[in-house]
Amino acid sequence: MRHKVFSGMVLLAAVSLFAVGASAHHEKTQMKPGMKMKPGMKMKPGMKMEMATEGIFEGVGMVIAVVPAKGQIVLEHEDIKGFMKAMIMGYPVEPEALLKGLKPGDAIKFKIDAAKKKIIAIEKVKKQRSSY
Repeated sequence: MRHKVFSGMVLLAAVSLFAVGASAHHEKTQMKPGMKMKPGMKMKPGMKMEMATEGIFEGVGMVIAVVPAKGQIVLEHEDIKGFMKAMIMGYPVEPEALLKGLKPGDAIKFKIDAAKKKIIAIEKVKKQRSSY
């Protein structure tokens, strides 16, 4: 567990930077002929990026890092049905007071507002290891 938390902390900067860039791409899209991806990115034929642009979605995951100075949390979360696949990603949190008392390794349930691209509710839960 310590190794996983330490690895998560080491990757915090990279994940946070990814989250900032990825938050601009939270929309339901499918690669179409003629569309171009950024250099180095690869998408297999038939793959879809499905991210809703509206609605409130519920997810579960584990806290990798808390970044109060930026009002963000880095999570390793399961699939968020109708919103996005399981991944490790940083998210802005509103209100920032939701970050109080959270620490790496905490299991949580959360709600994310797709339009705002922010987590709007967080609840600590008993650790129930599944895919995260």
